[in-house]
Amino acid sequence: MKKNLTISIFLIVLICLLGCRQEDQGIETFTEFPLTDTLEAIEPNVKAYFRGADLYVYDSLLILETMYADNKLHLYNKNTFEQLAISGVSGKGPGEIRNPFGTALDRQNGVIWYCDQGNRNIWKFEIEGILKDTAYRPKKSVKIPSGPKFISNHKYLRDGLFTYPDNERANYLKTFNTKGEIVDSIPNRTNIYPDLKPKEIMYTTWYLYTIHPSKERIFLAYHNADIIVCTDFEGNVLYVKQGPDMIQEKPKRMAAREEAKENKKSTYWGIRADDKYLYCLYSGRNSWRMENDKPTPQYSRKILIFTQEGDPVMKLRLEHPTPVLALDKENDRIITYPWSIGNVVYYNFDFDRLDEID
Repeated sequence: MKKNLTISIFLIVLICLLGCRQEDQGIETFTEFPLTDTLEAIEPNVKAYFRGADLYVYDSLLILETMYADNKLHLYNKNTFEQLAISGVSGKGPGEIRNPFGTALDRQNGVIWYCDQGNRNIWKFEIEGILKDTAYRPKKSVKIPSGPKFISNHKYLRDGLFTYPDNERANYLKTFNTKGEIVDSIPNRTNIYPDLKPKEIMYTTWYLYTIHPSKERIFLAYHNADIIVCTDFEGNVLYVKQGPDMIQEKPKRMAAREEAKENKKSTYWGIRADDKYLYCLYSGRNSWRMENDKPTPQYSRKILIFTQEGDPVMKLRLEHPTPVLALDKENDRIITYPWSIGNVVYYNFDFDRLDEID
């Protein structure tokens, strides 16, 4: 009798522990989108080749940022695609970019924050200043925190605070101020892949993210798993969603094995948010393919659209694969930059359709 009682108690405790672990991870899964559509590309007469570019729509502007051209920032009229200004000169002089490493857009203050690893700072480019002065050079900058060797994918949070991904996996993000002092962190409380050590993750930064300041939400999209996470500014997990392909992260130690090469998929390449929806560039294919005996990255041919609560709404198929996108809701356009074409490409899309589906 005592033996049976002991076994019963053990089973109850085991079930409770397993249930708690599942609740902590809290992953909701899905496999389908309510609607799928295919978009036809339109190529305006921009003819600017900027490998490594990112795109932003800000008021009436299309901002194209690149790490490789002599001038790093190119401002266009988003309606006509007429080039209005260039800025961000390469060099070691005052206000020049020594080692470019990406941008962050501060919409509230009209500022582009350009990360310069060579000077260990983030230059403050005022958009109004770029448009008014053809020889514009930034005069102010923010220090990069002294801890990390470099930072990537930094964002402007609010009130003079910035974020960057933390590769230790205990935190999703670190927060620093204009003096380059780390003042806070946004913890990773998801318990996703608890058996993988930080060095086993395929890439140092294993996710992309975007910040919604007014809603005080952070949306994270994984690189090698079809997982989206939403947290508040304190790191409290609001939801974790996985789908539609149930792709799992592979340990780095398997990367050289043939079975890992065959199964290692890339998932999310870009993420944008508006007041209602998330727009995520998605691949779901092998990360690389051989072309003329050279490995070539396979970028995203799909945009997955979710509600702010992570519910799948619509899947869009693109004519050309792309690593970046921007939303021009005023003109009902999704703007991309396919590297294979070397030009801006946009797709007409009626954003109001989403409200009818949701």
